[in-house]
Formats: sequence, C-alpha cells, structure tokens
Amino acid sequence: MTADIETAARPVTERADFADVVAAIAARAAEHDRDASFPHEAFTELHRVGVLNLTVPAELGGGGATLAETVEVIRAVGAADPSVALVLAMHLIAHAGLGRPDNPWPKEVRRRVQRSSLAGVALINALRVEPELGTPARGGLPATVAERTDDGWVLRGHKIYYDGETWRYADTHAPADDSRPCARCGEMPTPEGYDPCIGYVPGAVSVCCGHGVAEPICVMEEGSRCAS
Repeated sequence: MTADIETAARPVTERADFADVVAAIAARAAEHDRDASFPHEAFTELHRVGVLNLTVPAELGGGGATLAETVEVIRAVGAADPSVALVLAMHLIAHAGLGRPDNPWPKEVRRRVQRSSLAGVALINALRVEPELGTPARGGLPATVAERTDDGWVLRGHKIYYDGETWRYADTHAPADDSRPCARCGEMPTPEGYDPCIGYVPGAVSVCCGHGVAEPICVMEEGSRCAS
C-alpha cells in the first residue's frame, strides 16, 4: 500500500513521512556516489509514501498532482540526492503523459503500466537518443523501429544511453514499421528501410530525409556521415 496523497491534508513536501524519506535519501547519497550503486531503497521508500504515483490520475488511485506540486517534490528530493531526483523526474514525467486524455498509447497498455506503479516500484523512462539522430527534440524520426512478426513484435535499433539502472518500462519512441510513412512525400520506406524520396544509397546503414523538419541524414557503414 502507498500513502493516500490525493486526500492528504497537507502538500507532500510538508508531510513528516516525506521529510523522513528525504532525510534517509540524503544520508546515503555519498555512499551511493562512492560505490556507483543504485539507490533501490530510496525508490522503495518513495513508493511507500506515494511519491512514485504523484502524477498517476487520482481516479486510478494516484496523486493526480499539479505540475507545481510535482516540481516542489522533485526539488526537495534533488536537494537530498540529485541522481535520485533525475530518475524520479523521468518516471513522473512519463506518468503525467500517460494520464493525458490525448495520450496515443492503447488504453489497456496505459492501465497496465499505471496499475503496476500503484502496486510496487515499477519505474518507467523514455529512451530517445540515438547515434545517427541524436535527440529527437530537434526533429526527425528515430531509426529504432518495431517490426511486426508472426509471433508479435521485434524491436530493432540502438540507443546511446539511459538515466538510472532499473527500469520496468522503457518508451523507445519507436514507430511501427507498418505505420511510418515519410512526412515529406507520404510514401512508405523502401525495402532497405530508407525514406522513399531519397532512395537507395550504397554503403549506408541509415538514411533519413529529415521529414520536412530537419536536415537530411545519411550514415555509412563505418559510422561516418555522407553528404546529404
């Protein structure tokens, strides 16, 4: 069970149980830095006092917290251990997105993730940055693709890094191969996986036209970029 943060009389940051958890996180921060170890106990305690479900919708049993309250909670945890706060922020941001009515995930998948977080420590993060594209914040589609097979789906691609150590769920931002037309010409990728308005490039492992929002990218087998 987790604390009832929806009906708590005071903001989370003013509660004694939260203050105790933050103090315990601070007490072990130097130890985890020295040992390069993951603070599992911090997230067990954050779940116990309801913080891991702060942005899960209230109607599902979460906190339904506002952005302002969430920021103050992350600020308090960050003062104790910035590394814990980073992982916490990624988790809470993901759940805030899952709770939006316009979230594109299938409802049953969203509910499964939300229920697992309410039941125990089930961290979620987004894996976005790739060798060819970098961050998708500047535009473009990731090279990682979910391919449909006879048995279900296969995820193919490569991510550079992720924050934290233990994640139950990871959103790779990978488009499905059967629903990824080029945003520039509207055609589906070639059999080699290239954008159709560029076509085949000998020796290339990734070719993206930029989809009208970024510069074209072409990555050769040895990892260098070819001229666009």
